[in-house]
Amino acid sequence: MVVRITSNSQSVGADVNEIFFGYYLTNNWNDFINSKKIQQELEDRSKRLSKEEVSDQKGRAKEMAKITREWMKNNGYCGKIVKKWWPKQNSGMISQAVGYEVDLDKNPLDILILTDKEKFLGLSAKSTKGSGKPPFKNPGLGSIESDLKLKLKHHYEDAVKEMLKKYPELPKINSERKKIFKADRKFYEENIQSSIFVQHTFEGIQEDMYDKLISLSQKELWNYIKDSWMDAGFLQPPYIIVTGRGTNDKFTADVDNRHDLNIQDLTIKKVGSDKIRIFSKEKKLLDMRVKFESNHMATSIKFSGE
Repeated sequence: MVVRITSNSQSVGADVNEIFFGYYLTNNWNDFINSKKIQQELEDRSKRLSKEEVSDQKGRAKEMAKITREWMKNNGYCGKIVKKWWPKQNSGMISQAVGYEVDLDKNPLDILILTDKEKFLGLSAKSTKGSGKPPFKNPGLGSIESDLKLKLKHHYEDAVKEMLKKYPELPKINSERKKIFKADRKFYEENIQSSIFVQHTFEGIQEDMYDKLISLSQKELWNYIKDSWMDAGFLQPPYIIVTGRGTNDKFTADVDNRHDLNIQDLTIKKVGSDKIRIFSKEKKLLDMRVKFESNHMATSIKFSGE
């Protein structure tokens, strides 16, 4: 089993939630493929979180498993779950299980299950403390450039040049600037975090994306949104999004089935300097928000589909 290394606490918590979620689907470890390895991964990751965080992830996972079983019963997945996989983004494992090629960059399942009726179902797990919806997806700048056939990085590079003119003492290399910004929070917060350099970066990217998107037909726009932002196309194996919420023994969960989307009359609007909002029949469908991975003007540019 190939397991990718998880670096930050938020991702570690998500991993713990996913494994508990898989367990509580059947309240059994034995039907997990690579069960011993997964249990070891759970133990290792749990040690990197507080007891409260582990308890919250466990509580959300129980509710997620409960509502998933209910959804399966009502949507043609009757029968017993006989096998479970936790791929940790290992496409090869899932492709081998289902017998055809699966790209987990396009099909965002975190758990794969097989019923005794020989039906596969993917489960995309989301875990959050609050009541809002977690991001759909977090594509990188390169993915957006490739999908839209745009060159966007130059907006950041131009803003960096302007920043270095004003603050020539700052290093040219991102990683070195990040160290300085982390060490001198006062300078960062007063001069960089909400600066004109950040604004110019976001506005330039927003404007070019907006111009491209409004040039697309309704069909082209929906194809782009569903494939690159919402993973809502016809995917095999089929998947549902299961979101667990809450803290302190107060937990809820819900299911989002992307195949139920009824998309009509798509419109586009710029919001602030960092978002493009997509509407369907005047109802918000998606925000495409540009952001920095962490420290502004010192880390890579990413996006958040919200």
